[in-house]
Amino acid sequence: MGRIDDPQSESKSEARILQLLREQGESSIAELARISGLGKATASRAIQSLRLRGLIEDTGDIFRRLPSGRAGQAIRIRPDVGLYLGIALARSDITIVITDAAKRVIDWERNPLSAAQGRQPPSINTVIGLADRLLSRSGSNRARLYGVGVAVAGPVNPRTGEISRSLLLPKEDGRTLQEELSDYFGKPVILDNDANCSALAELLWGNLNNHTTAVLLRLDRGVGGAIVHNGVVMRGHTGKAGDYGHIVYDPKGPYCQCGGRGCFERYLSISAAESDLGETIAAAGIRASCGDSIAIEGVRRQAVILGSLAAVVSRTVDPERILIGGGMLALGTRFLEGANEKLHSLNPAAPPIEAARAATALNGGLPNDEPALGAIGLLIRQEKSG
Repeated sequence: MGRIDDPQSESKSEARILQLLREQGESSIAELARISGLGKATASRAIQSLRLRGLIEDTGDIFRRLPSGRAGQAIRIRPDVGLYLGIALARSDITIVITDAAKRVIDWERNPLSAAQGRQPPSINTVIGLADRLLSRSGSNRARLYGVGVAVAGPVNPRTGEISRSLLLPKEDGRTLQEELSDYFGKPVILDNDANCSALAELLWGNLNNHTTAVLLRLDRGVGGAIVHNGVVMRGHTGKAGDYGHIVYDPKGPYCQCGGRGCFERYLSISAAESDLGETIAAAGIRASCGDSIAIEGVRRQAVILGSLAAVVSRTVDPERILIGGGMLALGTRFLEGANEKLHSLNPAAPPIEAARAATALNGGLPNDEPALGAIGLLIRQEKSG
């Protein structure tokens, strides 16, 4: 173990402090010393060195993490040190988010796709054009980018980077989006499953802490999931950990694109729900909230299926929290209430299902998840690129 004045030891201490600030956004000397395990004197020296190098700054605010104990001055990475770019590719839209080095959202944009566009991957030029437009609109210099994170539906093998069951990744002239983005921006590009990215967003922008076991279910055009344990997204051997959409709900149900039959995705995806409801998710949610009995009954049917899936989650993972994200949240509070009723009839000890909240960083406080933020989380966490 190196001495305190060992340059290599000091460099490691500074790197540790920087990484914690990347993830925390802001903190204090006392809090950084506590969570890093470096000790207050070592942490203070590292912070002073980083200050002198122009990498961190005082915010002028008071920081207090614990309900008791002394508050300290808040510090953060200087926002102008660099930028992160996150992209989420979905069947219905492309979301682009830009944050600064202090993890603050600079600008974001959700770009709807037409029905015809949604049936095939967007062109690489479309994705690059949308990203460039947002960078230009926000006055962000792309040369300051640390990298680009991409969230996409479909499992991503953490060892090979291969994506299975995704129709959303454009590819032109034999080159992938990942390759084209890396060449265009001249920066690293990291790609992962959208549910995993949503879980990272909850860790970094939501209210999911690093000492919890949790499952996030993403109910959108498909049904995906992510398992989080002590701040780490568990990807599994081939990247399919948390792939709850392809667990069988009804063995005699309709065939699924995965090759199975009666998967939860054939019942809880937006398209399946809208087919059952006979109208859009948004319309059903509004009518149910206004007391329409037909809409309420339709929402209840969907809630029962979600409660059944959450029961599987609660029995197999035994999480402290179960979070829901994706477009199905538009069904409203009756959807979650009904799902919790079904869940607790099957497993009274299960934690309640709750809405994910990371997207409150973007949309004015409305609860939801946000894979594009989580794609930035891949960069902040310095995850391995596929």
